[in-house]
Amino acid sequence: MKLIQEINDRLLNRKRLTYEVEHANKATPKKDEVKKLVADNLKVDEKLIGIKYIKSNFGSTNSKVVVYQYNDEKTYNDIEVFKKKPKVKKDAKEAKTKKQKTK
Repeated sequence: MKLIQEINDRLLNRKRLTYEVEHANKATPKKDEVKKLVADNLKVDEKLIGIKYIKSNFGSTNSKVVVYQYNDEKTYNDIEVFKKKPKVKKDAKEAKTKKQKTK
């Protein structure tokens, strides 16, 4: 894991870090793995790390990773966008019975 670029963003209380990660004979690393590696490297809590993207070219053994390191947890929660949990689909039978009742 090699640090390529570090940009300090004072307005948003975070640092933008660009890493190059080698993963010879393996798949592109998952976000959880990268988050743990970066947290260990920077000696900070994993809760303060946000991953923008992990990008690797076809057939390459290196990946470019862009990570945000936040100064505090409040800023992290305010800025990072969290995906909503997927809705649970109802049974097809229930949907059909509702349609028949409305007709």
